[in-house]
Amino acid sequence: MTRDWDKTIFLGHAREDKTKVHAIYKELVEIGLHPWLDIESLKPGENWDSSIREAIARSSIFLACLSRHSIDKNGYVQKELRLALSELEKKAFNCAYFYPLMLDSSEIPSIRVGTVDLADYHAVRYDDKNDWDKFLNHLCDRFSLPERTISFELVKSDRPEYTKKMQISKQGDKEIEQVINALEVGRFNQAAELLAILRFTSKKLQPYHDEIRDLCSEPYINSIRFLNDKESEEAANLEVGNKLVALLRRSIS
Repeated sequence: MTRDWDKTIFLGHAREDKTKVHAIYKELVEIGLHPWLDIESLKPGENWDSSIREAIARSSIFLACLSRHSIDKNGYVQKELRLALSELEKKAFNCAYFYPLMLDSSEIPSIRVGTVDLADYHAVRYDDKNDWDKFLNHLCDRFSLPERTISFELVKSDRPEYTKKMQISKQGDKEIEQVINALEVGRFNQAAELLAILRFTSKKLQPYHDEIRDLCSEPYINSIRFLNDKESEEAANLEVGNKLVALLRRSIS
């Protein structure tokens, strides 16, 4: 199979971090990228040194997976970093080729090759879920990949037999618009099911988590989730629906 170098991300790392970096490899594959990792990408009989040099030179991104293991030791990982920085020096000033990824709490080191210093580049923190998610979303945008999703199975507390499988995009913008549309046309059950998940998963709704919880609590919880024909409960749905629409529009404005 021919490798698409335009979507290839080279994973530079120390062997002590192999387990964590292999998990990163799998995550990048899942979103449609082509990470280059020695244990996955080297073919039997290949000259590993020349193959690594070629991969560093041809990859669209060099992801420097750094930790105390790679910072505090001499060896091939330091050679990979210097090769990548040397490639970076050849590229256009605004070329997004080199990304430091900190695997632990270590500080990014100062490694200089020519005019390029590793310490000048902003690092992504792998152990910071928000930072890592933001980076993956950046990659999806850069390579025009489909939006990342999370799968859920929704179960109603009063009807354990009722389950519904759903997929929510990581950003949640599309689903927030769906909730607004559902509320505006009176499909309160559909809106409530989506909102039950979005208020925990959408970063844009996190600042409004308590407001959403309060709006959907008694006396509104039953009416907003389980619509029936009583006029009083329809009025409650409408009142809460209007407040939720205003709140949701604020979250995506």
